[in-house]
Amino acid sequence: MKEKSMFIGDWLSMVASFLCAIHCVVLPVFFSTLPLWGIEIIENLWLEVATILITAMIGSWAIWRGYKNFHRSKLILVLFGLGFVLMLIANTHVFHSLEHILKLTGAVLITLAHIKNWKKSHHCIIN
Repeated sequence: MKEKSMFIGDWLSMVASFLCAIHCVVLPVFFSTLPLWGIEIIENLWLEVATILITAMIGSWAIWRGYKNFHRSKLILVLFGLGFVLMLIANTHVFHSLEHILKLTGAVLITLAHIKNWKKSHHCIIN
């Protein structure tokens, strides 16, 4: 049972991180080309907040379960935390010129944390 719930949690977290990365990197490129066709779209703050909160809740749950129940790897917590902090900083628009780099780096760190979490948790279950 633990193996299945661990897999589902990490799978959901990786999908959420991937969707967040698409939202943060691909959609701005797509939306920035829309004015060429006369279509103006205003940034939606609620979509940004909802994406970050949902991803953070699901991701935190999966990372914490892996840490607490299986591997006790602080590196995974640090990767996830740093990635999340970079995402928050990028969304404050204080460093507007670095927004896409911060979001991409944050998404990569969060995804890497989930991959490491899954591998270490899976290794602990098997052994």
